Amino acid sequence: MNRLRIPLTAAFLLSIAAYSAFAQQYAQPGKFDLYLFTLSWSPQFCATATRDTAECHITNGNFVVHGLWPEFKNGSWPSSCSHAPGPSDPTLVADLMPDPSLVSHEWYTHGTCSALGVDGYFGLMRTVKKSVVIPQVFQQLSRTTWMAPSEIKARFTASNPEIQPEDMRIGCAGNNLVQVQICIAKNGKSTPCGTIRDCRASQIKVLPVLTPAQ
Repeated sequence: MNRLRIPLTAAFLLSIAAYSAFAQQYAQPGKFDLYLFTLSWSPQFCATATRDTAECHITNGNFVVHGLWPEFKNGSWPSSCSHAPGPSDPTLVADLMPDPSLVSHEWYTHGTCSALGVDGYFGLMRTVKKSVVIPQVFQQLSRTTWMAPSEIKARFTASNPEIQPEDMRIGCAGNNLVQVQICIAKNGKSTPCGTIRDCRASQIKVLPVLTPAQ
């Protein structure tokens, strides 16, 4: 089951309640197969968000980094592997995540399982972000559009020749685009996702990018 972007407090409570047993058994820093580099489609998140977040007030908001998640190829994942403190100043990673509460949540839930430490974890996240080119269509989308998940992958692979369709997963909910995920090996390069679940809808709705007026 892939994690979808829902308001942070609810996501945190769900992750603790639903996955605590799994985390207790397997949550060992560094023990996982790959990372899921997850790009949240901000227009969809902000259409349903109940909180006033920095993400929902950025100019021409399209994809925003949601996280870099240690993952097993069978679709399970470790969670909350230690109580190591997160960034002392979350604003130093605002270029990755504009919401400080998301920075804290992502470090505690996922970053502690990376075995990279704070600087290494967010450093790898920044490196991966810089390596991924957002297709032009998603930077300038001015109206609601319907796309097949395979088309979204094709747009990304055309802009990123080093990424293959099998290296990607599309996150959808209610036939809406929620997120795009790229499977990343521990060396920072894209890698096949294995059996990690993909969106099964034939067509999904892609809301237009955010503007200051929205």
